Amino acid sequence: MEITCQPDDRLLVFAPHPDDESLACGGLIRRARNAGADVRVVVATNGDTNPWPQRLTERRWRLDRDAVDRWAALRTSEARAALHAMGVHADHAHFLQWADQGLTTRLVHDGEASVAELARIIRLHRPTLVAMPSIHDSHPDHSALAILLNAALRAESSPARLLSYWLHGRGSRTADAPMCVTLTADELATKRAAALCHDSQTHFGKSRLLNFVNATERFLHPSMAMQATGQPWCWQFNAAVPLALASARRLRVVGISAGGALRAESLELRTSTDAGLRITRRGPRSLQVELQPLWTEPGWITAKLDTDHRINVYDAFGWLDRHPPPRDMSQLACEAPAQPHTVGAGNGVIHGTETIEP
Repeated sequence: MEITCQPDDRLLVFAPHPDDESLACGGLIRRARNAGADVRVVVATNGDTNPWPQRLTERRWRLDRDAVDRWAALRTSEARAALHAMGVHADHAHFLQWADQGLTTRLVHDGEASVAELARIIRLHRPTLVAMPSIHDSHPDHSALAILLNAALRAESSPARLLSYWLHGRGSRTADAPMCVTLTADELATKRAAALCHDSQTHFGKSRLLNFVNATERFLHPSMAMQATGQPWCWQFNAAVPLALASARRLRVVGISAGGALRAESLELRTSTDAGLRITRRGPRSLQVELQPLWTEPGWITAKLDTDHRINVYDAFGWLDRHPPPRDMSQLACEAPAQPHTVGAGNGVIHGTETIEP
């Protein structure tokens, strides 16, 4: 379905970092402005945890607080220049200045206040169209902001049409996305010019940035199916490589009620003594986690495995909606001689016998 805009539309774009607004929605923003619609852009972070481009640009290794602040100011000015290129007024951009690469921590530990701030913005601008990151994006800032926005939109009972964009780790999975913007020559040229305003992100080559400047922008419908909470919650996480599974340290669990109330917990896999947490290895690259319900009210429940360190910023495991246990565990025990896993206390190892599926 081709996305169109009308003069009375109010487009609200949420970007986790400076440059996401241009790379994901540059054509949509230009289309809305050409139609005479009101466009507002909210950038969650300043993109200042970006050390390698800064080291290359400034020819320095050590980046102190002043250097990080300087990079934040640079990236903010680049975003303002990009928005100007797309026809967005300077006073229609809002920078939240949340911690770059810290939105998952904010979601888990400061989610209620964060949802309230986003809800206030939504209430102020009353958007008819919202463009937001996808929970399936492999960048943790993108997925965490998606969850916070889902709660805020539900809290405000927003009637806006929702467009979810997916920039990182998507492969070909958005090829059949139900909504798109097929860019005209003007829209494509404007998007390219806006992207190149983010000059700090081109020092390892412009092609890396321009890979996102395509003739079609594709969007998904954000989905948050409400679920009952009366049965155990279960997830099966699959890793691309076994090493990723070995590095998993904690389970992040988030729930959003029908009214938009957000709850979050972080359970340490190696040191938790929670008797309601059950962990089973289903193979060298697969881990099943079963958890007794943390909250009683119906809601949307999602979780992901998290690590302490990454080779890069991207998630080894994405957020998954919970589902009922796929089998009765007693039946599983009849198929293979497995003992329930317990969670080790302080020794850094998940104990138990692995159940390997054929």
